[in-house]
Amino acid sequence: MQRFMDRNKELLYTKKLGLYLCCMYEGEQANEQFKNAFIPMLADSAVAKGILGGEFLFDKMNFLERAIVKKLTGHKKTVSRLKMDEIREFAKAFNN
Repeated sequence: MQRFMDRNKELLYTKKLGLYLCCMYEGEQANEQFKNAFIPMLADSAVAKGILGGEFLFDKMNFLERAIVKKLTGHKKTVSRLKMDEIREFAKAFNN
């Protein structure tokens, strides 16, 4: 993804851009992940930015996916941490 952004950043600067991150982290860890995901100048030019939460849907995962999520996170069942208010705010900022 980073190489795509590097190659196309001039074109991306001309577009109405919204940047978001779906993740299970919160607070400073989520902010750090967002910061590392996007080129700073690109993030500064975005009309909407958000960290929108995430979820692990165990009933939609195959055996290998469930095993990886269990090992990495310790979660053993479906968890939803979607931030609906932030999703609405992101959409509102992008549509204005």
